[in-house]
Amino acid sequence: PKNSATKASFERTSAHEFGHSAGLLHSSGGLMQQTRSSNSLNISKSQIDTMHKNNK
Repeated sequence: PKNSATKASFERTSAHEFGHSAGLLHSSGGLMQQTRSSNSLNISKSQIDTMHKNNK
């Protein structure tokens, strides 16, 4: 993407969709929040634990 806003949106959407591929569902706040009101790329410890559990 050419501009920083588009790049940030692309990065967040890509990370969010990767979270789904790793077994994460939508949650309130952070990376897996369903709406685009969050620009966070952070995932919680519980989400990391879920990814480990789902991908053994």
